[in-house]
Amino acid sequence: MLSESIIDKRLISASWWIVVFIAVEFFDYTFVNNAVLNVLNILLCDAIAFCVYYKYCNTSYERRQGSMLLSFIFVLWLFSIFAGMAHGGDSILRPYVLMMMLSNAFIAYTIIKKTLSVYPFKIAFYAISAYFLYLIIIKEVGVFEMFPRSGSGWAGSVVLSLSIIIQYIELRNYGRINLLTVLLAFVVCIVAYSRSSLVCGAVYFLVTLFFATRRFKNFFVRNIIFIVVFALIAYQIINNWDAITTLDIYEKFNRKGLDNDGRQDIWSAYLGNMNFPNIILGIPIDTAHPLKGFTNPHNSLIQLHSQIGMFAFVFFYYILKGGVRLMMKNIYLALLLIILIVRGSTDIVFFFNYFDFVIYVLIFEQELKRRQVTDISLSIF
Repeated sequence: MLSESIIDKRLISASWWIVVFIAVEFFDYTFVNNAVLNVLNILLCDAIAFCVYYKYCNTSYERRQGSMLLSFIFVLWLFSIFAGMAHGGDSILRPYVLMMMLSNAFIAYTIIKKTLSVYPFKIAFYAISAYFLYLIIIKEVGVFEMFPRSGSGWAGSVVLSLSIIIQYIELRNYGRINLLTVLLAFVVCIVAYSRSSLVCGAVYFLVTLFFATRRFKNFFVRNIIFIVVFALIAYQIINNWDAITTLDIYEKFNRKGLDNDGRQDIWSAYLGNMNFPNIILGIPIDTAHPLKGFTNPHNSLIQLHSQIGMFAFVFFYYILKGGVRLMMKNIYLALLLIILIVRGSTDIVFFFNYFDFVIYVLIFEQELKRRQVTDISLSIF
């Protein structure tokens, strides 16, 4: 395992630049509601991502892989123009979406290939989590007021993604799991008025707790730890039940349960429009949506196929391949990938969106052959 003190200082600088990239993405989606400013911020993200890649991934092999990535994205853009013309419109995949894909891909590549410092990522995570909790709990600002461009799941998705990338770096560098970031992400998911985020956050917490306690070889000790943790959670729930029943997410669960709010109808309508040309070209969401003119399929994988048609199956292949290979090497990371995919199956969280670099890291980790971690320890902070 590594010590923070022996990480190359140049790579500590790279970590901070990636955190700047995260801050710009977060600022753009949270505070900016102007198309021109959105594009300018995305261009800034591209500039940061390209500079990070160009400065720190400078071997001939890494440059060849970067050239291949650029070529692939250019092919996607040309294909989307052709598909849009075939559907009687312009390009399905907007240039700014391609720029977002490009920047996140370069950031993911740098995270996979280089040994980065985890502490700048933790600072970004704690700052964003504190901001969410302050607005939701102290200021009592509704999530729809915070994020007029998105649904209620944005806060939970952001903290889940950032917490997971911290777990990835902690595992790769130090062979340990950071429990506090997982717990804090779960807390944000509880108050963020998103059922899918809450469920994914709960599973994330339980999975992490299970793997964190595996370091205790004694079966009796592991069970005692689980019993104590669940007893503490149960005590807090019972003791604060009146406060819990006032939470917006409690009211939402009480009113809707796990009902999918018509998402099933949207997905069925999209799949019902499938024929050979549409499988190849993709289907514009506004034409396949049961409510004509709406462009949100509430599913990242359907959104992906809608944008890039048959090339989506390349992503599906690497998702499956990456998941299977992760499962054979590191089950914990594989389960984190599954959690992200499940979260993305109920909303447009990934493909192509802000913070896509997190899921790219997990999908392509094995493809780029990083060092594996077999022994996991526990870190509180």
